[in-house]
Amino acid sequence: MIRFYLFIVFCLASLSSAFGQIQCRNTCLKTCQDCKGKQEGLETVCDVEGIYPTGTVFDWDMGDGARYSTPTAVHTYAGPGVRTVRVTIRPTVGSPIPLTKQVYITQMPRTFLGNDSCKDTLELCSGTTVIDAFKNLPQSKYPNPSNLSVTWFPNGETTNQLTVDKEGCYSVKIKDNISGCYSEARLRVMYCQTNNGASSGSGSPFWSMGNGNKLEFTSGTPTRSPDPGFSSPAGSSSFIFAPIKAANNSLGGIYTNGDMVKTFSGNVITNLGGDVNLSQASAILPKQSCSGCDSEYYIFGMKQIGGKNQLFYSVFDISGNGGLGSVVVPFTSASLATPISSFGATDKLVITNAGEKAFWINAFEEGTKNIYRYKLDSLGLSKPTRFNVNYTVSFSSSSSFSFSPRNDRLAIANDSLGLSQILIMPFDTLTGEFDTRIIKRIQLGTLPVKVYGVAFSPDGKVLYVTTRGNGTTIKSQILQFDLTAANVEATKFVVYETIDLLGELKLDPDNSARLYIAIENTTTLAFIRRPNVLFTSLAIPGPTSNFDITTFTGSGNLGRGMTAVRFASNSNGGGIQQSCSGTTFTYKLPEPPKCKDKDKEITGANWSIYVGNAFSGRTSPNLVYNAAKGLIEQDPSLVREAFFSNRKSINYSYPDKSPNPKKYVIVVEVLTLCGSYFLDAEEFDIRNLKPFSLRSRVDKLFDPGDPLCLNRNITFPDAIRDKVPGLPGLTYEWSTGANTSTITVNTEDTYSVKISDNATGCEVKGDIDLRYYAKQNFIPKVAPSVCMDNPTRLLELRPIANPASLEFLWTERGFPLGTNPSLNVTYATTYNLRVRDEYGCIFNQPYPVADKCLPVVLAPNIFTPNGDGVNDRFVPQPLNAARTRILNVKIFNRWGELLFEGDNLRPDTQWDGTYKGKRVPQETYVYAIEYESIDFGGTQTLKGGVLVAY
Repeated sequence: MIRFYLFIVFCLASLSSAFGQIQCRNTCLKTCQDCKGKQEGLETVCDVEGIYPTGTVFDWDMGDGARYSTPTAVHTYAGPGVRTVRVTIRPTVGSPIPLTKQVYITQMPRTFLGNDSCKDTLELCSGTTVIDAFKNLPQSKYPNPSNLSVTWFPNGETTNQLTVDKEGCYSVKIKDNISGCYSEARLRVMYCQTNNGASSGSGSPFWSMGNGNKLEFTSGTPTRSPDPGFSSPAGSSSFIFAPIKAANNSLGGIYTNGDMVKTFSGNVITNLGGDVNLSQASAILPKQSCSGCDSEYYIFGMKQIGGKNQLFYSVFDISGNGGLGSVVVPFTSASLATPISSFGATDKLVITNAGEKAFWINAFEEGTKNIYRYKLDSLGLSKPTRFNVNYTVSFSSSSSFSFSPRNDRLAIANDSLGLSQILIMPFDTLTGEFDTRIIKRIQLGTLPVKVYGVAFSPDGKVLYVTTRGNGTTIKSQILQFDLTAANVEATKFVVYETIDLLGELKLDPDNSARLYIAIENTTTLAFIRRPNVLFTSLAIPGPTSNFDITTFTGSGNLGRGMTAVRFASNSNGGGIQQSCSGTTFTYKLPEPPKCKDKDKEITGANWSIYVGNAFSGRTSPNLVYNAAKGLIEQDPSLVREAFFSNRKSINYSYPDKSPNPKKYVIVVEVLTLCGSYFLDAEEFDIRNLKPFSLRSRVDKLFDPGDPLCLNRNITFPDAIRDKVPGLPGLTYEWSTGANTSTITVNTEDTYSVKISDNATGCEVKGDIDLRYYAKQNFIPKVAPSVCMDNPTRLLELRPIANPASLEFLWTERGFPLGTNPSLNVTYATTYNLRVRDEYGCIFNQPYPVADKCLPVVLAPNIFTPNGDGVNDRFVPQPLNAARTRILNVKIFNRWGELLFEGDNLRPDTQWDGTYKGKRVPQETYVYAIEYESIDFGGTQTLKGGVLVAY
C-alpha cells in the first residue's frame, strides 16, 4: 500500500512539472484588410505548454460561452475584448489542474501611408519626402491610443514621421503594446531620375555542421571556416535575405540551431531556449505581409517537456533593434512562448511550399502514424490538421523524411516492427493534403541496421538512403533505388559502405547539382557529383568518379546533420517569361529596369495574343495603333485571339487542339505611373496537351474459372474510357518505368503517368488506382442477421468499401431493391447481389440474413420481501425466453460477501431477501446474473444493484 501511494505522489509530481501556462496565438482579428473592404484572419488557437499523457481530459472555457474538450482549443471570437480563457486539465492520475490566462482579442484599424488608400507607390524626381504614420488615421482612432509604439522598416526608426531620401520599400508597424497586435502599411518609393536606393547585399549559402564549423559554398565547392560557439550536431536552418533597398545594415541572413540565432555577419541575436540536439526540427520561414514590407521570419524550434518533444515558434523582425533585427516572440519569455503542438513530436520538421511565400509545415507524432500539418502564410500560422498514414508505421526519432524536388511526393524512412522500410506518399502542394495511399514500399531488412537519411535526386527519379551501422562491426551504407522501375525494391544498390557513421543527405544549397552525405565526427564530407545518374558498381572515391570524399582542414569534427538553406525569392530579368502547368500557360513581365525615361514603376500591362504563321522580328513600338479597332495591329496575317487588360501576369489556355505546334505572337504594353511603353513582341510555338482525362480508380473482377473473368490484364490508358492528347513527339513516363504511350498491367497498384511536350515544356500528370476483387471478397465474413423482435433496426449489407467502377444490383426473390454498393435491410430472408465490372465480368452472390436477437435480461432494481405475497422475491426475467436463458444468479453485499446463489428456475432457487435464514438489512445489494444467448451461443454476465425495502 505504501508503494502505491508513493507511485501516486510520483505521478502527480511528474504531471505538475509537465504542465505550463496557456498560450494563445492569432488573437488579432482581421489581420489582412484591403482598401476594398476585404478582411481575413485566422481562428484563435490556444495550447498548454507541455505534453499530456493519454487519457487526459481537457475542459476549455474561451471566456465568451464557448467550450472545447480537445487538447488544442480553436475558436473564432465574434469581436474584440478582453477574454479570460480557462482550462481544467484532468489527468488520469491526480487532481484536476486549473489554468487561467487573460487574452486581449484586438482588431486594429487599417491605415495607409500614401495619398490613396489603394495605392502604395510614390514616385519622386529628386529630393526627400516625409512619411507620417498617423497622417491618414489619427492616433485617437486606435485601441489604447496611449499605449502605441511605432517601428519603421527597414531601419527600425521609432518616430511618428520618417524622412525618406532613398528609393525602396518602407513600412510602418503601429503596435498596440497591450495586446501585441499591430496595423501595418507600406509605401514603395521610387526616384525616376536617379537610383539612389542602396541595397544591403544578400548572404552566401553555407552549412553549419558539428561544433563551431561552417561550410561555405561561395565558389560552388564548400570550404570550412570557424563558427565559434555555434553547435549543430544534428543540423540547422538558415535563410538568405534578398537585397533590401534603403537598409543601413547588411544582415545577409539569419541561421539557427533551434537555440542560438545568428546573423550572417556573425552577430548573436538571442538564445531561444530550444534543444540543439533536436535541431533537425529547426526552420526559418518568411511570413508574407498583407500590407507592409516583408520583415518577419518565423523561427521554429523544439525542446523537451516532461520527456516529450514540443514544437514552438518565435518571430524575427528585420526592423527590430534599429534595423539590426530582433526576436519579438522569444521562447525564453514564459509570457510570450508559443507552443504549437499538443502532441509528442519526433525530432524533425519537413517544410514544403504552399504557393508564393506560403509554406506547409509537417510534424510527426512520436509512436503513432499521425502527421500534423500547419500552414504559414500572410494570415499567420494556422491550426494543425492531422493526417493518418494508411499503413503500419510508427514514427520515432529514427524516422527520416524528404520531399521530392517537385514537392509532389514524401519519402518516409522508418524503423517499425523490427524492420527498416521506406514509404512514398503522394502530396498536393496546393491543398497540403496527403494521399494516404502508399504508392511505393521499399523493405530494407531487419534491424539493427537503421535508416538515417533519405533524399531524392534533382530529377526525382532516384532515391538515396543512408543506413547507420554501429561504428565498429556493422558498416554504414549509401543505398540507391531507381524510382522509375516497376519493382523499386529490386533495384537496391549499395553505392558506398564504411565503418564510419553516415548521417544526413542533402543537395548542395547553391544549384542543387551535387548530393552531399554527412560523415559524423570526422573532418570529411562525401558527395555524389551526378545524383541523377544510376551507379552500376560499388563507388570508389576519386576526382573522376561520380562519388568522392572531400577532407577539410582545421580543428573540430563535422556533425551528422546539415543546414536547411532557404532563399528569398527574386524575379529574374529578360523578356516575356512563359511557364506551363498542365494545359494552362502563364506569362509574366520581366523584372522592370530602374526608373529612367520610359521605364517607370510598373502598375500593370495590356496583353495581346495574336495567332499567325509569320513574324520577322518587328518590335512592338513599330506596331500601328488602330483607333477604330482600339488595338495594336502588326499586319493583316496576324489576328488577335485574346486580350487582357491591366495585368502584370496572365494565365491562358489556348483553344487550338491541333497536333502540330502553332505560332503565336504576344505583344505587351507595359503601364507605368508615367505612361506606357511596349516590350519587344515575342513569338511562341504552342500546342495543347488536350484532351486529357484518366479514370482515377479501376475495379476489376477476377475469377480464373470464368472465361469472362479470367483475364487480369488491363491496358492504360483505355482507348474508350480514358482520353489522352493524340500529339506526336510526346514523352511518357510511367511509374512502372515504361516510356511507351500505353502500359498493360495485372497487379494491384497505383499507376501514374507524366506526359511531357518537349516543344513547349508543358506536362500533364495522372494516376490510376487498380484494384482486383475475387468472389471471396463478396462473401460475408460474418453471417448477417437481424432481430425480428425489433424489425425497425437497420442492417447494412456492404461487401466491399468504397468501390469506384463496379455496378451493383440487389434483389430479393427477383424483385430489384437497389443499385448502391450497400443495402439496408430489416427483414430476415435471402438477398441476392449481382456485381458487374466495366469489362463484362459478373459475380452473383446470395446474402442469407438470419433472424437472431441479442440476449436481454431484465432485472428489478427493488423488491419487498415482507411476506405480503407481492414482490417478495428477486426474480430477473429474460426479455424473450426464446432468445435468452438465465443460468445462475448471485447476490453480494457491499463487502463482496456472497449471500445467495441459485438458478432462478423455481421459488426455492430465487432469492427471498434472507441470508442464513434471517432477513437482510434494508439497503442495496449487488447481483451478478449469468445467462446465455440461444441464437448466438456463449454466456454473459449482467451486474447491477437491487434495493431491499420493507
